[in-house]
Amino acid sequence: MPPSSALNDRYHRDLARVVVLRWFGIRADNRARKNIWSPRGSTLYFAVILAPPVIAGAHQLWGHPTSRGRSAYLFWICYYVPLDLILVLAAWSGCRAFHRALPSVDRMLTPRGAREVHAWISRGLRPWRQERWMLTGSAVACLMLWALSDVEQVVQHMYIDAASYVSVTVSGAGGANGLYWLFRASRLSRIITKTGHLRLTWSAPARTPGIEALSRCTA
Repeated sequence: MPPSSALNDRYHRDLARVVVLRWFGIRADNRARKNIWSPRGSTLYFAVILAPPVIAGAHQLWGHPTSRGRSAYLFWICYYVPLDLILVLAAWSGCRAFHRALPSVDRMLTPRGAREVHAWISRGLRPWRQERWMLTGSAVACLMLWALSDVEQVVQHMYIDAASYVSVTVSGAGGANGLYWLFRASRLSRIITKTGHLRLTWSAPARTPGIEALSRCTA
């Protein structure tokens, strides 16, 4: 367990362990104590999020689908590509906001509180915990799309093919990852506010800088 004063020092290592960001090529440089983006490390992720338009284009060229629903189909396929990139940027922004709160959080925690927060970070960053949520999110998204494929009002206006499933698989995984960290954030709030975990500024307890910073991060 890292010493209680090292909460802020964990950031550059921990950020690279957020699964969505790691897929995107974020790596920790321990010598420079910063995070770097490796274009080569994100090649597979880019290939996956760009696959739906490629599949859709091949479908249009060689599949000879009916013209009915073509415009809606292409719109939604193209919609998911920037959405997946926005999910990555949102994860990056959320991690940076949490990082900005850490110096204030570090000062307000007692040694026992700091140990609990370190344990919370370590548990949350375990890859299988994150990937389990992401696999579930992808499965739910695909099941919903499969259910919609039998709804007459939907198929009358937009057809569904392999590109559709690839797009919702990636977006479902990213969305589930965001939901995972929202639930983890609520758990962090309960840990921090336990009796004996805080050094409050008793002249104005509601103005404790760490709590204010975490509140802004959550918002």
